[in-house]
Amino acid sequence: MKKYIFILVLSALTTPLIGQSADTADRQFADGDYAAAMVSYGSLLKNNPQSPLYLYRYARCAQETGDYATAVTYFEAAGDTYKLKHFFAAECYFHLNKMEEAIAEYQTYLLRKPDTDKKDYVLSQIAAAEKLKRYLRRVSNVTLLDSTDIAKAELTNAYQLSPEAGTLFHNSTLYGYINQLGSKRIYAVGTDSCSQLVVQHSLIGGWESADTLPHAVNMGMRQNYPYCLSDGVTIYYASDHANGLGGLDIYVTRHNTATGAYTIPENIGLPFNSPANDYLYVLDETQGIGYWATDRHSAPDSVRIYKFVSTEPILWSPSNE
Repeated sequence: MKKYIFILVLSALTTPLIGQSADTADRQFADGDYAAAMVSYGSLLKNNPQSPLYLYRYARCAQETGDYATAVTYFEAAGDTYKLKHFFAAECYFHLNKMEEAIAEYQTYLLRKPDTDKKDYVLSQIAAAEKLKRYLRRVSNVTLLDSTDIAKAELTNAYQLSPEAGTLFHNSTLYGYINQLGSKRIYAVGTDSCSQLVVQHSLIGGWESADTLPHAVNMGMRQNYPYCLSDGVTIYYASDHANGLGGLDIYVTRHNTATGAYTIPENIGLPFNSPANDYLYVLDETQGIGYWATDRHSAPDSVRIYKFVSTEPILWSPSNE
């Protein structure tokens, strides 16, 4: 009897505490304090691990704090009580570059809520995910060694190249490359908002007149950040062409020295390109390492430089001469 009374008293004491904790979690969530709310909902889940609301809110907190992998796990566990779960899960999968899953969740959301005011956005995200699927290649073969954030004005200082890899140079915001022998240079001319690539060869008395690369290469408003491999024909550069993922994307083309033609540029895909600006892709074949620059995750007026190795040569060979 005493044990029974003890249990009743304990229950009476703990129930208000649980209710108070739920109120705290809900208030933190409503206020946008997602880190604190995540802790609170985590505590609530210990006592009620099957609660769709707590699972859903925990997933939302994880999403808002950038922990997308945890978020999708808890969205899946939350079940189908909340229609918005499919929308937010899709957003997380999109950030994780899991485009098949993102598309499926977006489509499920539209089926469950066809009158949503998010319809135009969701359809645009599905189209973007379909495009990203085409660029998801070789990702598993790339190993990131390091990343560093520097001021954009000091961009080339982060590229520690061997002499065989040539030299990078720039004039304000326009960049160029000179090969190891100093006999050829490719660089951008124009303005920061409208630029194209030209090539020059050295003569005994200096540099010959610059030749503008064809329209197939200068295909956007902005072309910049060229780099040529040691083969002398494979050129990587950045362009804002409309078929990219957004901003500047990195492309590769090859010069046919016999005909003078250039292959149709190919977008090199993920992880190098993104909806942000991605540029100055360089492969130091002597050291077996590469670099590329990106505005993603970087502060204004700064740039993040990634250093990487690949388990196979990253030499795309466009087939259209």
